[in-house]
Amino acid sequence: VVIVNPSLVFGPGRSGENTTRIVELVWKGFVRAYPAGATSVVDVEDVVSGMLLAAEKGVTGRRYLLGGENLSWDDILGALADAMGRPRPRIRLAPFVLSAVGLVSRILSAPRSGGAGLDRESARIASERIRYDSSRARAELGWSSRPFSETAARIAAHYTR
Repeated sequence: VVIVNPSLVFGPGRSGENTTRIVELVWKGFVRAYPAGATSVVDVEDVVSGMLLAAEKGVTGRRYLLGGENLSWDDILGALADAMGRPRPRIRLAPFVLSAVGLVSRILSAPRSGGAGLDRESARIASERIRYDSSRARAELGWSSRPFSETAARIAAHYTR
């Protein structure tokens, strides 16, 4: 077994699912604030490439992290907003504020969607600084990833066609 662990995957996708929910909020101009944390983001096409390389060249029992860029949420949401011609978020949410927003969102969305709103755990994670080191995938598999600005432009093109 060869294990592939992608970071937060972005790309054109099905409406309302995973990171597409974030993209749709930016597209609609609803994102005015951003979490204080950071995370690693990767393009879905780069994940597919990494999986194919892992199947071909991966070492049995090894784990390969596929993380494109380690970016702040300000940078992630800003890149999406810029690519889509939407306003960049300007307000940095402190972790305790985001947690409270998560709790209120969960309560308000529960009757309509079975509790599908932002939950407190997601709010906590968005306030952390999560980094991926993909050097093993780059060295052993020859994997590479595109800058997130290219991914954001590709997503924006999907929405503007």
